[in-house]
Amino acid sequence: MTATNTIVKKCEKPNEPYWRRLVWHRIMTVTSAKPQKRRLGRRLQHKMTELALMWMAGLGAALACMSATGSKVLQEIPRHPVEAYARRRRSNLDRIILAEHEEAALGAECLQILGTVVGMSAATAWLASQDSDMTTSSFALFSASSTIVVLAINLWIPWAVNKLFAAPFVYHTWPLWWVAQKITWPLTIGVKVVGEFFRRLAGRPEQDDPDDEELFEDEIRSVLTAGLRDGVLEAAAGEMIEGVMELGDTDVSDVMTPRSRVDALESKTSFTEMVRFVITVRRTRIPVYDGSLDQILGVLYVKDLLPELAKDNAEERKTLAQLLRPPWFIPSTKSLDAMLREFLATRKHLAIVVNEYEGMVGVVTIEDVLEEIVGEIVDEYDRDDGENLIRLSDTILETSGDARIDELNERLGLSLPDEEDFDTIGGLLMRRLGRIPAEGESVAQDGVVVTVLEANARQVKRVRLEWGGAA
Repeated sequence: MTATNTIVKKCEKPNEPYWRRLVWHRIMTVTSAKPQKRRLGRRLQHKMTELALMWMAGLGAALACMSATGSKVLQEIPRHPVEAYARRRRSNLDRIILAEHEEAALGAECLQILGTVVGMSAATAWLASQDSDMTTSSFALFSASSTIVVLAINLWIPWAVNKLFAAPFVYHTWPLWWVAQKITWPLTIGVKVVGEFFRRLAGRPEQDDPDDEELFEDEIRSVLTAGLRDGVLEAAAGEMIEGVMELGDTDVSDVMTPRSRVDALESKTSFTEMVRFVITVRRTRIPVYDGSLDQILGVLYVKDLLPELAKDNAEERKTLAQLLRPPWFIPSTKSLDAMLREFLATRKHLAIVVNEYEGMVGVVTIEDVLEEIVGEIVDEYDRDDGENLIRLSDTILETSGDARIDELNERLGLSLPDEEDFDTIGGLLMRRLGRIPAEGESVAQDGVVVTVLEANARQVKRVRLEWGGAA
């Protein structure tokens, strides 16, 4: 007989109705089962807590992975693929994406941090609920597994998606990132506050927002860097694109042939002397002046001269004045991108550069502009730089006075100053001395001793550079 039946028997009275005895029996049965139900409830609650923690860890990891991928793609957003992807779907969503991608990337980063914290906290709590006495081996296994999961979520998967599916991903998930930037804006206020604090701490002035052209150039440079890093672009192609972008920041005066080095003809030159001069200078277009280079009359095209050489009768040949084509004058402050457009529009290849006082300061050709894009263009008549630079030892070199300082610094690893009012080694000497130096004079500058080997009353022709132990 069970304990319940015993209790019921003791409580029963001989003449008590049956229904009352049945009620007592049920009460005692329920009372005796309460401890067992409590144990079952606690186990059920424990299992539900474990399941909730597993779900929280999984959702946190998914949120972190999605947000990390969105942040990576939005920070390195591929402009042209996104535009092309939107164009194929006849949508203007690309304009909104490209205009607001920076704010959306910040919101995605906030969600990434939130998801990582939630996931790691839930995973740690779940592990603690499984084994209260954690051993060193189980802790090490948990740490290693967590590291792999975090790397996969925050690095491996975002990198792969950004490389392979950037445009489709950002196009189809944009509504999520738009919402993310709206709901996380309180968390992004700290970025502006901390940025302003460090700006003031560094003592830097407030900068205006860059214009669209600067943003576009920065974006192109980012694409170039990524292309060079991934091997999609060659270094030469990157330099050419960089040269095109810098055309607007470079003036004609920076690339022109200066007045002192211009090969020009005097208008009263005889036909025989003119032919001899053309053969000597090996130019295809030669400016012609009257008395002074400030009085340019026109430009002689050698191809116009060739038909006259074929005439046997000297009297039938045209004079120099008749062979001239009208000169084209341009200011020295004109940018190279505008200069290149005008070269292409006018189909001319040489222009006379003048200053604000209408004085001739040099000439510029289409080749000078193109060399800023593709690098030095050398033909069979150009002087080789190797012949101009003569190395006497590892720290002693001879070169011409018109050697450019930036090229010497790059080639020899020097740090000679390259200022706005001079860009050649001869110009440096004249600036330091305040006059044209004589042969044998020396100037020490930034660890380099420059000695004049040959000079005349107008220019420095040849110098010797000594640095390091030789100086």
